[in-house]
Amino acid sequence: MDIDLVARRRIGESARPFGWQPYPLSGVARCAFEGAPLLGLRAGGRRLRYMRCSTAQRRGRAACQQPMIRAEVIEAQVAAYVSGVRLPPEYLGACLFILRRGPVII
Repeated sequence: MDIDLVARRRIGESARPFGWQPYPLSGVARCAFEGAPLLGLRAGGRRLRYMRCSTAQRRGRAACQQPMIRAEVIEAQVAAYVSGVRLPPEYLGACLFILRRGPVII
């Protein structure tokens, strides 16, 4: 590795791990048509948050049939689904142990 790059490397966690505005589903949610990851982006004078197929983002709107979706809509759908999930009691203890242990650095 170049010495200049090593000297400029930032150590520690970012104050904004997802950038200026968090998109927790960016890269996790998948496009129904392409199977490519959805990306979070701003539109409408940078006030509105959207999710868009990464193929359409790279190649243009005509590359994928999936329209952009408001990030709040897809996040609310995921939250509604997850809120209905019930873990078996034996899993809850293991999950709490991991959460209390703190962040895992890979």
